[in-house]
Amino acid sequence: MRRPHRLSPWSLCGGLLIAGLLAPIASPAPARAADDGLRIVTDATYDARPDARLVHVTIDATATNTTPDTADGRTSFTGLVFVVQPGATNIVAAAGDVALPLVVDERTVDFTSVDLTYHRSVFYQQVYRYTVSYDLPDAGDTPDRDVRVTPSVLAFPVWAFGTSGVRGSSISVHLPPGYAASVDAGPLSATSNDAGTTLSAVDLADPFTFFAYVSADRPGAFVETRLSVGIDGGTAPVIVRAWEDDEPWGGRTADLMQRGLPTLAELIGLPYPVNGRLRVEEAATSRLGEYAGTYNDLTELITVRYDADAIVGLHEAAHIWFNESLLEGRWIGEAWAEWYAVQAADALHEAGATYDLTDDLLAHRIALNDWGAFGVEDLDTEDYAYAATYHVAELIAARTDIDGLRRVWRAAAGAEMSYQPAGAEIGDRPVTGIDASQPDWERLLDLLEERTDGSYADLWRTWIVTDADRPLLDRRAATRVAYDAAVDAAGAWELPAVVRHDLGGWRFDAVDTELATVDDILDERDRIAARAASLDLAPSDVLRRAFEGGPSLDAASAMGTGELATLAGIDRSALTVTAAPSALEWAGLLGTDPGVELAAARNAYERGDLDTADTAAAAALAGRDGADETGRLRVGVAGGALLGVDLLAMTAIAARRSRRRRARDQRTAPLGGTVADDR
Repeated sequence: MRRPHRLSPWSLCGGLLIAGLLAPIASPAPARAADDGLRIVTDATYDARPDARLVHVTIDATATNTTPDTADGRTSFTGLVFVVQPGATNIVAAAGDVALPLVVDERTVDFTSVDLTYHRSVFYQQVYRYTVSYDLPDAGDTPDRDVRVTPSVLAFPVWAFGTSGVRGSSISVHLPPGYAASVDAGPLSATSNDAGTTLSAVDLADPFTFFAYVSADRPGAFVETRLSVGIDGGTAPVIVRAWEDDEPWGGRTADLMQRGLPTLAELIGLPYPVNGRLRVEEAATSRLGEYAGTYNDLTELITVRYDADAIVGLHEAAHIWFNESLLEGRWIGEAWAEWYAVQAADALHEAGATYDLTDDLLAHRIALNDWGAFGVEDLDTEDYAYAATYHVAELIAARTDIDGLRRVWRAAAGAEMSYQPAGAEIGDRPVTGIDASQPDWERLLDLLEERTDGSYADLWRTWIVTDADRPLLDRRAATRVAYDAAVDAAGAWELPAVVRHDLGGWRFDAVDTELATVDDILDERDRIAARAASLDLAPSDVLRRAFEGGPSLDAASAMGTGELATLAGIDRSALTVTAAPSALEWAGLLGTDPGVELAAARNAYERGDLDTADTAAAAALAGRDGADETGRLRVGVAGGALLGVDLLAMTAIAARRSRRRRARDQRTAPLGGTVADDR
């Protein structure tokens, strides 16, 4: 929804001009000029005539001279200068059957000034009754004109007339049957019958302070314009429904939607989210109340006031994306619907009023998280909140760019975790998973700071959060510092998803506890790396896998403890297996090699199979530790057999040596000679 930017500009004009509304004209001589000696009370009647496209106004006035005569002469009044609404035509005046001369002195966009002359002087305590009438025609030139009188809608300013501070004037407004009326500003009571509706205010305490704007519409036929809007590489059906007597509105709105919807989609960077057929309908105040437009994301219906400018239409169109389905929080939707409406209007060279956060509005300042639902807040608070949300959107946008904002909205629409893995590019497959119960003002702050290069917490502190929520920002700041330190310490390792999820959910106590465990695990990682290096091993990836994607941090911590134990086992086995064996160990090791088991343990560790590494290291250690005893058993059980074998071996060796000697001697002895036996 969007509030009008001005509270009845026509009313403000009326309140301004009534200060000089009925300036009496004293008789030229002998007379004394009087500022307020002519007191005027009026009954003003406004008769709406849609068939004639005008409002006919009749002012029945009673003027009383309250200025006493003096010794210098009698005081009388011969006329007055008064003002009526701008655009008034057919201004006439009469006292009974006597037509009174009048001259239109000045016409401006704010008022019409009239110089009226009485047909006789009005002396002290005399009463003079006269009537002024005029028409307020529907000029039909601009959509935001103050006077609109058609079969579909009636809208016009209502002023009271009389002397400032004098009680007694009254107002009566007559509307034809079938119109549902609403009144902006001044109070008017309503009565209805077969002849129509009468809005009235009697015995006004001060006509100077009264102003109102009456609008009324009646159900009528719509003229439909069916569009096929090119968007997201395809087409989207849109129906524009204008009152049958307001063809210009239908044409303007159809053109605005045809060009505006694709522009908004491109600027925002999200797919067009309408599932069915978008409808855009013309409406009056009786349907919209205090608002210039609305969007219902359930019925996919935009309603826009008949006199709204292009930014209003684009604002409501932007709500197609910015509503509770994207991010909950009234201020979020209104801030970005307005900001993107202004951006789109600029791109399309369309005009419209934007919110201005004035000092008067700042007097009604609230934390935007305290902004209540539609119809709850008073109008001053509403006007402040609309202007403040747009101001905040401008401040945020100034710290990033359109692409940065697109990343934020894509993350919100895709339920992406605010804190993604630090070493990963956020591309087509970001990590998802959010806490649906988390307030989206928290999530928006995280997404802005994680998807853009800007910092925005100061804006939240200044404009968004309540006093009760302010300590959360302090906790968040401290925990994020600890988180960033942990990310740096982790290096190439990603922090566990549970830490990122809890940080994104603003569960800071849980994150603080988790980060303490993270520190312990990273210390284990460093000890593992050092121990593995001392064994000339590459650290396994089991702790990293458990840390980054395991079921819990406690499980990862247990895995680290287990890995250190595995390395200790390999170390013990290596020290034992690589020691030189004794004679008995040598005997016990015959047919076995603990080194093979040790190598298997080392290989299993490096490929991350800790269970196999533990088993192989234990087998290697057991094989070497048991070699001495095995050697003893082998020698004790098979000692004789081993000795016989040794003797036979020795005899065979001696026989081989004797044969080699005889053969040598034969090769060297003289022919025919004898060889001495040297045995």
